[in-house]
Amino acid sequence: MTTLPTARISNPFWLALNTRNAHLGTGGGMARRYEHAVAPFVAVADRAVPAAAVMDLLDAGETAYLLDCRPDDLDAQPVGNVLQMEAAVTIEAPAQPVTALDEADTPDMLALTAIAYPFFFRPRTQRFGSYYGIRVDGRLVAMAGERMAVPGAQEISAICTHPEFLGRGYAAALTRHVAARAQARGDRAFLHVSAGNERAIALYERLGFVVTADLGFWRVVAP
Repeated sequence: MTTLPTARISNPFWLALNTRNAHLGTGGGMARRYEHAVAPFVAVADRAVPAAAVMDLLDAGETAYLLDCRPDDLDAQPVGNVLQMEAAVTIEAPAQPVTALDEADTPDMLALTAIAYPFFFRPRTQRFGSYYGIRVDGRLVAMAGERMAVPGAQEISAICTHPEFLGRGYAAALTRHVAARAQARGDRAFLHVSAGNERAIALYERLGFVVTADLGFWRVVAP
């Protein structure tokens, strides 16, 4: 495998919403958000942006999340840090076959991600890009796909396996598949993982990912 350079992607939600994911978002020059049915994420240009710019994008009682950058005057609750990791080597596609998922698979995808990522995967999250899964006896038991896209880099996301099927290498195969596709297009492959998820971090490190940043993650609830 070839060793590749890596670099921190700062304020990734903002960068994505103003470049390759712009078609999935709304907002203006100070704050932007993803559509409700796509993802619960909001982003600001910098910390000097007033909290009101974020609140103006949210419905009453709505919960949203910010990553890496938040307004200094925003009343937001820390959720726990997130590690940004990037493939530092070329990733080889897995030998194990995976299945492309489409709109017809949405109910199965929502059911699976509800176990690992409750609240984050939405009915139209698939608009981010391509998603892939592994089925056992027709049952979707593992999946992964593409989320944030920024200039020169593609995020891998929704990597999850049903608890009954852990330890079979499904998450590794799917991560390799999505990463290899990104690299074949000329994109760097990166992902985000909870700093406390030691099992997942160890898996990504075995695949050749390295930590490029330790990012703050916050929850905000509109009045």
